[in-house]
Amino acid sequence: MGTLDTISATKSGVVLTLKDGSKIRARVEDHDPSLLQELFNTPVVVSGLVEFLPSGRPHVVMVESISKAGPTDHIFEKTPLGRKPVFTAKSQDKNSGVAAFIGTWPGDETDDELLAALRELG
Repeated sequence: MGTLDTISATKSGVVLTLKDGSKIRARVEDHDPSLLQELFNTPVVVSGLVEFLPSGRPHVVMVESISKAGPTDHIFEKTPLGRKPVFTAKSQDKNSGVAAFIGTWPGDETDDELLAALRELG
């Protein structure tokens, strides 16, 4: 649920403003801007598939239906996953991540040594 904030006459996308003030893009295939115009700047309920970012935030909604929100639709103001991250990034050092199994490439030389060697070649 959000407020229909932006309607495009030429693109199938609209923008919804959520309760927390954030915005989310929504794709409405076969959209008719004249029909969406009556919903402009009003609370709407959107049904469809949501693509989430790794952070857990919704990225885009592939809209199946969009309609004016009713008095009991406020229960849909919260995203289904509660914005829980899909993963928590961890810092890496020479003993973890890619460096742990590949090592340093192309060798152990410093950037300055590598640049000097490249200058000699070219």
